[in-house]
Amino acid sequence: RKKNRSTTIIRTTSESNQTTAMTAGGCNTLFTITYSRNCDGGYQEFATAAQCVRSVFPDSTIIANRIDAYPIKLKITAEISGSGEVAIWSGDQRDLFLKYRRRRKCTMRKITSQLRDAQMAIMGI
Repeated sequence: RKKNRSTTIIRTTSESNQTTAMTAGGCNTLFTITYSRNCDGGYQEFATAAQCVRSVFPDSTIIANRIDAYPIKLKITAEISGSGEVAIWSGDQRDLFLKYRRRRKCTMRKITSQLRDAQMAIMGI
């Protein structure tokens, strides 16, 4: 059973008043996952992207930025202390739908790979 090590951050934007966030303490890297509301809220795709981020950066802070826009896109950015905001991955949110299993797994591998590349860059390797 995992312990929750910190509090929740809630951020609202001018594009959407309905945003949520998940956090974990002790990391200088802040990730923002911007996703489209879609017809069902889009939380499932956000959770999948957050799972990918947590697999590489377990103690990072993740902010959910839910927008009401079409076409539905998902974008992961990292705000690294001293480097500013860096785009990690951006793509079609439909690629993370559970009903497209093969496409979803492939996209998750791509996101994780991009996150590992970012991790190497942060560590200076």
